Amino acid sequence: DEALAAMNKAVELGDKSKELYTFRARLHVDRKEYPEALADYALGEPLTEDVLRVGQVLVIQGDLGKAESLYSSLLVQDSTSVSGKVSASG
Repeated sequence: DEALAAMNKAVELGDKSKELYTFRARLHVDRKEYPEALADYALGEPLTEDVLRVGQVLVIQGDLGKAESLYSSLLVQDSTSVSGKVSASG
């Protein structure tokens, strides 16, 4: 709760760094605040692991087509990484 409050305050004070939005999105996912997480990921700079989280959120929300498209694009871009192999097999 303190971490989220600090990040929210930073945004209120004008911090618009992509890293901040990415970290806050991760926190929202952990708290199962999915709409907020997706909004922050859109403003952030998600890493491969974050893209996998976005896909999971989309599945949870029932947007299977968008999740499949996201996973497919991730495999094309990152098929040789550990994350790419995980998403391909899972």
